Amino acid sequence: MISIEEAQHQIINTLEPLDEQTVNISAALHRVCTENIYARENSPLFDNSAMDGYALKAEDTLNANQTNPITLEVLDKIPAGSPTTHRLTNNQSCRIFTGAPMPQGADAVIMQENTEAKEKSVEIYRPMRSKENVRFAGEDICAQDLLYQKGDILDAGAIGLLAAQGIAQVKVSQRPKIAVVPTGDEIVELGQNLQPGQIRNSNAYMLAAQVEQAGAQNVKSPIAYDTLEALRHALTQSAKNADLIITCGGVSVGEFDLVRKIIEEEGSLNFWRVAVKPGKPLLFGHFNNTPLIGLPGNPVSAFVCFELFVRLAIKKLQGAKPTKHDFEMAILNKNVKPNKKRTEFLRGKCFSKDKSRLVEPHSKRGSGHLSSITHINTLIEIPPGEKEIQAGTYVKILSLKN
Repeated sequence: MISIEEAQHQIINTLEPLDEQTVNISAALHRVCTENIYARENSPLFDNSAMDGYALKAEDTLNANQTNPITLEVLDKIPAGSPTTHRLTNNQSCRIFTGAPMPQGADAVIMQENTEAKEKSVEIYRPMRSKENVRFAGEDICAQDLLYQKGDILDAGAIGLLAAQGIAQVKVSQRPKIAVVPTGDEIVELGQNLQPGQIRNSNAYMLAAQVEQAGAQNVKSPIAYDTLEALRHALTQSAKNADLIITCGGVSVGEFDLVRKIIEEEGSLNFWRVAVKPGKPLLFGHFNNTPLIGLPGNPVSAFVCFELFVRLAIKKLQGAKPTKHDFEMAILNKNVKPNKKRTEFLRGKCFSKDKSRLVEPHSKRGSGHLSSITHINTLIEIPPGEKEIQAGTYVKILSLKN
């Protein structure tokens, strides 16, 4: 067996990022930048009001209070999108609305709740500070600021920011095409009647969802039944259309575990078996020059190994940086007995309580307990050892992507 870190290292260092393409920002969500993106203009573009109220000179309000209001002349009403030609002099103001450009000469905006409007004037009931309630040009972003770097993943906020900057197209890496190949005579597709000893093709749907969640494209493959011919056909077809093949099942030591056999005999095997629980029989190799990660058939093993290994492979194909997991720390709220030889990743839920970050392992730990991967938000790393890990101990956790 090799270590988790060595398995991840071999996968990441074997793969190469895919070519780039130019897409509209409407198609750029979860895509990875292949160039640095710089701001084209200041944001905001101009000084504007942060709220509805009155634009004025702060110095005119120094002595204002509830019993002694200051009265200012109102020159104009300025809605958003309609600049004024007026320039304020002493004891003048303009009615203004959120986002509207500030009139020349004004340096503050008073909330309308602190005023009382008259016919052509307004009474001010509190003193103002210069720059109060004003958003100044470039205070958020200045032209030529670096917005996103090569390797950054574009999220919903990024799409909004690019649109605000007038950037309609971006260069991103291609979305990796991932073929999910389920294996085994016992598997049947949804909608078919189960015969004794059969199970539904749930792993393929779960992994396809994880693939899409990681920003890649799922390439649907037929079930590869337990013959070398069926498996060879499925892998050959997948290798034509995919940047990475994921098999599910067939990587252990049984008579019908044919994935390892065909990779050793007809492809190339980088490694087989990793010191991880669940997921020990994980495999990495190539078939027809297409990289292949062989996941165990147990659903929890497949789910966990996808998060630990396949997600990193997809990030590398996307050219995303960094290609490593971002572990955090949390406090166990239950005792946990570790595995003696392998690092175990328990499924659990992280939550906050009394200003502390706690994590609760799922009550079920078996690799076939599909319910243990529902209603969770984290994987809990439990290093190998002999002694029970006590509640209150800090542990490393890996947050799961939503």
